[in-house]
Amino acid sequence: MTWNSPSHDDPEVRAAVWASVCSAAELLSERCKVYTSKSDADEVQVRAGAATPPDSVPTWRLVQALSLLLTLRNGEAVSTPKVFNILGGTGPIEFLERGERRFLWAQPQLSGGVSAMKGIPDLLVSATRDKPSHETTLRVIECKCDRGLGAPQIRGEYGKAYDLGVSSYLVWSWYATAPKLVQAARTLGLDLEELGFDGPNRQRFLSRPEALLIHMAKTIEQSRNDGRFARVLELRASEIGEKIAKFGP
Repeated sequence: MTWNSPSHDDPEVRAAVWASVCSAAELLSERCKVYTSKSDADEVQVRAGAATPPDSVPTWRLVQALSLLLTLRNGEAVSTPKVFNILGGTGPIEFLERGERRFLWAQPQLSGGVSAMKGIPDLLVSATRDKPSHETTLRVIECKCDRGLGAPQIRGEYGKAYDLGVSSYLVWSWYATAPKLVQAARTLGLDLEELGFDGPNRQRFLSRPEALLIHMAKTIEQSRNDGRFARVLELRASEIGEKIAKFGP
């Protein structure tokens, strides 16, 4: 996560994102109950009309929470009856996706992938309930809320995706992003998608919070289905093999 702008304090934006979180929690209510509290000891359930969290909760946490709930909603079932601490670190949350058991984590601490470097992805889907590793991590979702998002950051995210060996790697950009950057990210196998609260999307999402929910749900599902990062890696490996065969190492 990156956040370098005071616009995250915008009360209208926070209220709209939180309204979408509450709507997503309601949609999931028959599968699981959703809480901001950390445990059964002090249950604070997320319901329609719940007050927007205080400013001490960064707005990017709201985006993370919405992505978490929509990932579960996109699946067929949720086996974890109570989902706690959606505004912080949580997991494993077991759910069913295309007939396969999956496990969702928020802010998991990883000891690294092939490189053994440490990292804390915003959201991660793994194949087992064991502590996530590069051997079990399937997908990652990151929130980038930096007006200065550019090539160095995209290359950094590519490195993380490669290190974990994921099938897809979705990067949310809070702000509008240059088409060239979006295309460059996709060439590297990353799904760079904007929320665009600094452009035309702002008013649409403020007036219709459900529009934000629909946009994010479709994007998360499309990223999963495409498996862009895995496909790009396969293509690149083939290209490198052909180059070595032709010219030598």
